[in-house]
Amino acid sequence: MGSNGYLRVNVYKRSYPVHRIIYEMHNGAIDPEMQIDHLDGNPLNNEINNLRAVPVNINQRNRKLSCVNTSGVVGVCFNKRKRKWKAYIFREHLGWYKDFVSACEARIVAEVSTGGFHTRHGT
Repeated sequence: MGSNGYLRVNVYKRSYPVHRIIYEMHNGAIDPEMQIDHLDGNPLNNEINNLRAVPVNINQRNRKLSCVNTSGVVGVCFNKRKRKWKAYIFREHLGWYKDFVSACEARIVAEVSTGGFHTRHGT
């Protein structure tokens, strides 16, 4: 098992992620730039119906909440100097808000309009 919790196997002194091998056995070879996403977020669940090939930017849309996040919501942070909540998506500033709920609502609207976010993004 790799340090990131994903199973790996060594073949001829080269290490490969098990989920990628399983996916390609069922679906054929994929572009090396594509990543294999575990739909349920469990890196040990390598059932074929739990795997999908996606570009990196899509795979990042269903990752867990970062350990440095202090608001508890992806794309929402508090600015002490302005004493306001900031909402953002990707690198796009969505606005400054007096209250946390309004900032969260702005982020959710942006996620829906952008599309492609998994329901467990940031959980």
